[in-house]
Amino acid sequence: MRAGTWNVRGLKPKKIQVEQAIQEMQLDIVCLQETLANEKNPARIDGMQVWSSEAGRGLAIGLRREFVGKLVGEPSEVLMTVRACNSYGSALICCVYVPHDRTRLTMDTIGEKVRQLRRNNEPLFLLG
Repeated sequence: MRAGTWNVRGLKPKKIQVEQAIQEMQLDIVCLQETLANEKNPARIDGMQVWSSEAGRGLAIGLRREFVGKLVGEPSEVLMTVRACNSYGSALICCVYVPHDRTRLTMDTIGEKVRQLRRNNEPLFLLG
């Protein structure tokens, strides 16, 4: 399984570049930060199912279509989690964004959420 993360600072103008990079690197999972997605311009990635949050500057998690995914909890402006399942099992994929002006507070928030998610000992990938 290959995973990648990218702070795109606006997905729409970089969509082709992002999709090419995903294809070239043969990524199964991608986490994007600062998508700037909204109702009029939702986060979409060809060949992937995508969960996105418009909170804050926007987060998105993309999974290849071979995976079954489900959003876990409510996304926030700094963290979004999807449970990814395939024939090998399941794992939690967490997309995080740490604004430079709120590093300490954000890291504390993310740390607490990760502790809650880890209670069932499911594998967890933290990308951001």
